Amino acid sequence: MNNLNYRFFEEFKHLDKLCGEIYKTQYGITHYIDDMKSKPFNNIPNWDSDLRQLIRLRHIRNKMAHEENAFDNADCTQNDIEWIRYFYKRIMNQTDPLAMLYKKSKVENQKVKVINHINRIPERQSNRQTVEKPKEHRGAGIFLFVFIAIALMAVVIAVISLLI
Repeated sequence: MNNLNYRFFEEFKHLDKLCGEIYKTQYGITHYIDDMKSKPFNNIPNWDSDLRQLIRLRHIRNKMAHEENAFDNADCTQNDIEWIRYFYKRIMNQTDPLAMLYKKSKVENQKVKVINHINRIPERQSNRQTVEKPKEHRGAGIFLFVFIAIALMAVVIAVISLLI
């Protein structure tokens, strides 16, 4: 058995387990890859190279797991093992492609909310003015109603006093 292949396989299992815990599935790296494929990369650094590397390393792992005597041949390199460890750390530090995409989309959503809030301020102010104007008219209407009522009462009292 090739020791390098064994170490690669163990490191891959370790990364696959982490991704499986994130996605709550047995096939963690496959879900991570599918997730990357389903989303636009949106200028995330190393998006394409990380995706290609994950696919390539998953293929090596699957070959080792399913082919007879696959561990006897050197299918991986020390660089592959180091890349898996590095990618594991990136996931833990939330600097992996999907975490970066999530952070970027969160920031963009915040920007949209702020812009929408700013754009609604004049609308709210104009709504207040239109809401307040009817209150002013209501006050004038009540004043006018009371004034007319008093005037009519004065006329009625004058007419009654003339008749007596």
